[in-house]
Amino acid sequence: FRIGMIVVCAIFLCVWKLAGDWFLLHASSQRDQQRGQRIMRLGLVGSLGLLVSEMMLQGSEESAWILHSAGAAVYFLAAYLAQLLATIESGRLARRKPGIVSQRSLSLKRWIIAAETVVLLAVIFGRLLGVREIGRPAQWLGSYLMLAYYLSFALDWRGRLSAGRTRGPRRHGRA
Repeated sequence: FRIGMIVVCAIFLCVWKLAGDWFLLHASSQRDQQRGQRIMRLGLVGSLGLLVSEMMLQGSEESAWILHSAGAAVYFLAAYLAQLLATIESGRLARRKPGIVSQRSLSLKRWIIAAETVVLLAVIFGRLLGVREIGRPAQWLGSYLMLAYYLSFALDWRGRLSAGRTRGPRRHGRA
């Protein structure tokens, strides 16, 4: 399981690098480029936080558990922010270049971000009210939502990535 999670972290790093490149490729201004870089950096930081978190599960000392918790917190918050900003940027890109981000993908991203926000708020309010049991279910639900978000990029990129360039939207069943 632990080795599998290291591979997952590597995949997440690749996804965020690719997402950043995708947004940079379609940037029409320096501001668009800065937003694409910010998304990529947040995603990469989150993925590295998850890697640290998973590596700390090997230790049994209290310090390892503290580092595990810190890495997990960095992952969830940085990945959430990266996904939120990527959703906003995807909406901008859809308006600027119709057809490059499908409405289905954009709707899915927005739904996932809304659900992640509800989970995050439930954890915050649950902790404030002293509900300790909320952490583990929220962690699992948040993880599945984040995974679904990563998969939503496939709707945008399918048939459009080729040697660092993109092709336009599919027409007549061909890329």
